[in-house]
Amino acid sequence: MATNYIFDTLKIVHITSDSLLHEVEMAMKGRESFRDTTDMDEKLYTADVFETIMSEGKVSDKAMSQLQDLADQTEYVHYIQIIG
Repeated sequence: MATNYIFDTLKIVHITSDSLLHEVEMAMKGRESFRDTTDMDEKLYTADVFETIMSEGKVSDKAMSQLQDLADQTEYVHYIQIIG
């Protein structure tokens, strides 16, 4: 009997907004790959979003370092905004 499914492992980092530099958070705005439509409004970013931001060259060296870490360490970033 043939199987019609594939098991795959994804690497997802869960990160809160207070862990990001404000500059990185602003550069990410509007570039999410998936967006939660519930009241929580959480976003999911693919690693290539961070690579794209870096290639634009519009962020500081400190922000570039954080973006590089995010791009290197994961396939997806689950972004949780902290309110309050």
